[in-house]
Amino acid sequence: MGVWQGVEYTGHTTQETLYEQALVTRVIDGDTFELSNGNKVRLLCVNAPEKGEPYAEEATVYLTERTLQHLIFLEKDETNKDKYGRLLRYVYDENTNLINTELVRLGLAEAKPYKPNTKHCDILEQAQEEAQRERIGMWS
Repeated sequence: MGVWQGVEYTGHTTQETLYEQALVTRVIDGDTFELSNGNKVRLLCVNAPEKGEPYAEEATVYLTERTLQHLIFLEKDETNKDKYGRLLRYVYDENTNLINTELVRLGLAEAKPYKPNTKHCDILEQAQEEAQRERIGMWS
């Protein structure tokens, strides 16, 4: 995994953030995948339906199309791993699109903040409000 440094502009302050570059080799479900180094990643602030529930398959297919065999960029929040040993990350594609947000905006997952990892959860909550207002995906 390589590391690149990005700069975020938040209001009048600049914050430097390190992003890890990684290759996705397996998608487990709509909010979890595995990297080429064997680490599993759980998307932050996202809760996709479980297998057998409505939109579970659609969420998994979308995450597969967006990440499988693609280089992605991972951003850590406060906590490195969950109790299952999965990395907790925000995930960006090569065009800097936040995949966590896209899943929610398409109604394939719900925004689910888990403190203390809430750095970008407000963006996901806004995306969910849009999906609900537009009756997209699980909100239809």
